[in-house]
Amino acid sequence: MKSDPRVRYTQSVIENAFISLLKTKPLEKITVKEICEMAMINRSTFYKHYQDCYDLAERLKQRALRDFTEMLQGMKEGKAAEVISAMLEKMKENDELFHTLGRHEGEQNFINTLAVSCFAYMNEEIDILKKMNLDENGKKMVSSYVTGGSAALIEYWLRTGCVQPAGEIAEMMISMSNALMRNLPDFI
Repeated sequence: MKSDPRVRYTQSVIENAFISLLKTKPLEKITVKEICEMAMINRSTFYKHYQDCYDLAERLKQRALRDFTEMLQGMKEGKAAEVISAMLEKMKENDELFHTLGRHEGEQNFINTLAVSCFAYMNEEIDILKKMNLDENGKKMVSSYVTGGSAALIEYWLRTGCVQPAGEIAEMMISMSNALMRNLPDFI
């Protein structure tokens, strides 16, 4: 049933209406009635596909995370800048979705979740922390710090319209991380 073009079209119309509404109001203020009016569908059609607005938001996030993870897994081991650039390009392609979902996440920020996913991949595949003389807890703290700063930079980049090239942002993230790594012995 999911491969049926009519189903995909209907879900796409619903998702686009929902994302448009998310740009103007918080998730908790969006109603199924508003989505249906904007998508020009009836409520029963909405409920064939989603339980409520929160289910719709969660499915959009899960699909974006799944697509993102598949993209990372499809990459061969490469340099950190290449991995980050690919991640940023994927986000730029879908900047409206990523930025809108990220803006409405609160504490469990969607962009941060993506950054964590990317850096977890890099830690496993590229092992950027291997050379550091830190215990596991120290590595987790450094990784959390780098991920948080990177997520903030990505969020800023998306919010300002992705003006700088993805490669430039990736190099900036790497440079900042390298500066931290070089200076880390001063702090521990």
